[in-house]
Order: sequence, then structure tokens, then C-alpha cells
Amino acid sequence: MKIIYFSGTGNGLYTAKTLAELLDGEFLNISTCDNVIDDETIGIVLPNYCNDIPAFTKKRLGEIAFPNAKYIFLVVTAGASLGMCALSVNNVLKKKGLALSYTGLALYVSSFIVTQVSLSRGIRDSMNERGEKALIKIAEDVRERKTNKVKGSYLRVPIKGVSWAFIKAFSKNKKVGGECIKCGLCEKICPTNNIKVTEIGVEFGNKCAYCYACAHWCPKQAVVFGLKEIKDSKIYSNPHVSLEEMKLR
Repeated sequence: MKIIYFSGTGNGLYTAKTLAELLDGEFLNISTCDNVIDDETIGIVLPNYCNDIPAFTKKRLGEIAFPNAKYIFLVVTAGASLGMCALSVNNVLKKKGLALSYTGLALYVSSFIVTQVSLSRGIRDSMNERGEKALIKIAEDVRERKTNKVKGSYLRVPIKGVSWAFIKAFSKNKKVGGECIKCGLCEKICPTNNIKVTEIGVEFGNKCAYCYACAHWCPKQAVVFGLKEIKDSKIYSNPHVSLEEMKLR
């Protein structure tokens, strides 16, 4: 079994790692894995960003071949709902002559800085327990090769469009503040390889997936989106994932 995942705050990595342990599988980052994954059982762990999977992951999923896949399951990590994520993944798979067999939902603290509210550590932990408990049931279902219908509604498309317009407006003009020590961490954990740290400074490209990993993991909380400084009340990372595990390069 191979499980591919996308993660900005560590929720996706924790989910993939836990499922791999429970199901005796292997977990791979979708940003760096091979373009051919040869296994009969394929797991996909992706987040819900504005009612859909991130555009980067949709493109990347389309590039990966699953030549011997017989059972494909999706686990969506989210702060609230499944959204259109299963529909989008299934549409990508259909182009390969494949289809989703099973979809599960794991709810955690939301990673979206734009909509996140200030939460105490205790509340965050209790919220994350939902996701942790859900993984036990999901693992049992996958072990038994259970199937379910692909759920979702295209009625969410307008909401998705409005949400993304707001988020992109909020997140434009990314930069770092004076606290930046040019440690290079943001470059190492960016899933789209969109950040470059040079002697001159930190450069942000145009391939942002809006996972906000750069802000959530910055040791100096130096990342700034527009005029918004991202400080303690908005910073979040999955408590079961280490910084070293998040590094991609």
C-alpha cells in the first residue's frame, strides 16, 4: 500500500503517517514522489481548501500514474467539511480509467490563516482528537476494503470562487519582516518549491498553494501576507509532526 499526501501544517502528514502505521503501508509526499506508483492499494490524503483540493495537488495528481491500482481511497483533512474534494479527485482518476473506492473525512484545526480564529491549546487539542479518532474508523474500513459513494456538490463552485478571490487578495505581496534570519526553513518546507532564500533576501514566486506552511513553521514568525503579520494567535502546526518531518529539501 502506498499513501500520497499533501501537507502545510502537518495535518496531512500526520494522517498519512498514521494510516501507514495502521495499515502497514508507505507514505509519500505528493510534491516529491515518483510519477509512477505501482501498487494495488493507493491512498490519497489531501486538504480541503475553499471547498476543493488545492490546484497544485489536482495538477500533480494528474501527472502520477497508478498502473496496477485496484482500490483507491481518499482521506480529506479539513476544518469543517468534505466540500468538492472527492468529486475533484474522482474526476482526475476518471481520466486515467480509475475511480475512487472510498472516501473518509478527518477534521482538525483549520490551517487557513485567513479564516482561523484564536483558539487555546486545549481547544485545539480537543478539536484534533476528532481527526485522530476518525483515522481508526477509516483504517478499519480500508482494511476491510469497504466502498462508498463519491459525495459532494457542484453547488459549492460559486462559494469556492468567492472564497479564493478573498484569500488571494489577502495573501498577495508575500514578504518577510525584519525578524527574518534567513534560516532557509521556508524554502525547505514549501511544497511547491515557491520560495528562494538568497543573500539579498527571501523571494516568493507565483506557484503558491496557499498552505501557509511558510508562516506556520517560521521560527521568527516573520512571514507577512500583504499588510498582515502572522503572529501567535494564528500560528498552528500539528502537535504530532516535527519540523524535520516537514522538510522536503
